[in-house]
Amino acid sequence: MKKGLLRALTLASCAMLATGFAAKAETESHHASGMASSTQDLTPPKQISMYLDGFHCYKNELGLPAEKQRQIHAMHYCSHHGNVFMCAVYDGNDADARLVAIEYVIGNEDYQKLAEKEKQYWHPHTEEVDTGLLRMPGLDPQTEKTTLTFLKTTWGKTFQLWPDLSNPLPVGEPQLLWAIDSKKINSETMAAKNKRDAQTNKVSATTAAPAN
Repeated sequence: MKKGLLRALTLASCAMLATGFAAKAETESHHASGMASSTQDLTPPKQISMYLDGFHCYKNELGLPAEKQRQIHAMHYCSHHGNVFMCAVYDGNDADARLVAIEYVIGNEDYQKLAEKEKQYWHPHTEEVDTGLLRMPGLDPQTEKTTLTFLKTTWGKTFQLWPDLSNPLPVGEPQLLWAIDSKKINSETMAAKNKRDAQTNKVSATTAAPAN
């Protein structure tokens, strides 16, 4: 009886210590984050000027049926450097979103100059635009249409560095992502697309550019 009680008290003490440690770590993390944002030079991320909301699949799963594919809702925050758009890809658009992938975007002229071996890493954006999988929430409809028309002619190279999103840590080999086949949009992706479009269209209606 005494041994059981002692063991229970020991476990309870360990749990309290662990909880206290986690809370302390979180507090220190928030404090450090606040200090960094107020004192450090964050120029590169401040160059982000474009937000794209889209979906990806894993290239090595292209041959699978739609419902067997892992299709990912991806939020792209992009800046540009010369002829290259550089996008940090997150799994959401709130404060808890994780940076899960990186995408580089180039124009068709630059793509055509690539070596054939290199081209295997670049996917076209044609179907992403034509299917409506790629959107630009927050823009007025005309600006969004003009920008997406341009992006339709571009190519993307995307590697997911957090290959298993069910894992709390970014472990495993990076995975090459691809554009989803228009005939293989699975039900989960379609539901997410419809929900996003309803929200985006509602906001777009309030930001529509005035008619001339």
